[in-house]
Amino acid sequence: MHDFLIMNTLGYPILSLVVFLPLAGAIPLLILKNDEAAKYWTLLITLVIALVSLPLYFKFDRTTALYQFGESHTWIPMWDINYTLGIDGISLLLILLTTLIMPLCVLCSWRYITERVRPFLACLMIMETSMLGVFMSLDFVLFYILWEAMLIPMFLLIAVWGGPRKVYASIKFFLYTLAGSVMLLVAIIALYLHNDPHSFSIPLMMGQGYSSTFQMWVFLAFFLAFAIKVPMFPFHTWLPAAHVEAPTAGSVVLASVLLKMGTYGFLRFCLPITPEATITLDGWIEPWTRPLPWAMESACPTIRPSAWTCWKEARRPDSTSSWKFRPGTCSDTTQRRPRSSMKAMTFTRFGWEMAEAALRSSTTAFSTSWSPTISGGRARMATLRPSVTSSPR
Repeated sequence: MHDFLIMNTLGYPILSLVVFLPLAGAIPLLILKNDEAAKYWTLLITLVIALVSLPLYFKFDRTTALYQFGESHTWIPMWDINYTLGIDGISLLLILLTTLIMPLCVLCSWRYITERVRPFLACLMIMETSMLGVFMSLDFVLFYILWEAMLIPMFLLIAVWGGPRKVYASIKFFLYTLAGSVMLLVAIIALYLHNDPHSFSIPLMMGQGYSSTFQMWVFLAFFLAFAIKVPMFPFHTWLPAAHVEAPTAGSVVLASVLLKMGTYGFLRFCLPITPEATITLDGWIEPWTRPLPWAMESACPTIRPSAWTCWKEARRPDSTSSWKFRPGTCSDTTQRRPRSSMKAMTFTRFGWEMAEAALRSSTTAFSTSWSPTISGGRARMATLRPSVTSSPR
């Protein structure tokens, strides 16, 4: 049906089952009156989902770069919107991370949540459906609906079951994420209108050879949306409040899955859809992802006069990378007080390097049998910067 998709041959729609089983499991929570029964029911459903997702790993074909376990059904033919699901190696690991972490979220909330237990568990289940759907969607409309659906349950987890400053943290989280979602919607609509014929299919947009100017604007829209989600400096200020005020399960989901979606967006959209803009703007974006001298001063307040020395030591190049953070390089380590800005930028840089490493690995796996458009896009990237498409170290 699609030359980028290997259709599911397991005999049952495993991707749809994994995505919608949490949503179906949330319905009985409206009927159950006993909180203890609701806890055991939610734990059972999350464990079943984790078990159902395991065949994705054992049946995954590592010899091809095509999307696997595909499902495709016409949804809104007027605008060429389809219900299309499929996974590759990147989304596979994130799906397994999500399904395996949710039972732990239920367990860590067993005694912590004592009020409105059933609505809390329902929010967890709905959020699991949204997160899994994001990693499986191959249609931009379906992706965007599920991307936005994550916002509501996470907002409720912070606003209802959060700490003393939960209202401030939840509103700040909502406004930042909503602003990023608007830019994501703008990029999606621009890509749809620029394609001929119009289509929301994500794989068909890869390697299309868009003009440099168009790629630049689309990349900037994508960048703002995903930089807020990572989060990257200077869009990271919502994260400390959300982490501190969220309940334990909310912090676990936020740290383990939701923050990974920003880097996933860079990998899934920015690199293959706007390769020229990615390479052009890499030199402009990269300095903002380093721990800057003033951040080092904030992290090491006892050594402000030698902050520049600390800065140079922390980013001293080695044989494998041009950047490496060494926590022990700053003096007076017993009095160091790490700040949220320092932590956010450190892990942001790690995420950006992970994206670059994944690009090196993925480009070697793309074969000419996928599709002429995607193969042409990879060849175009190779001519722009051959070092990017070299085999992994």
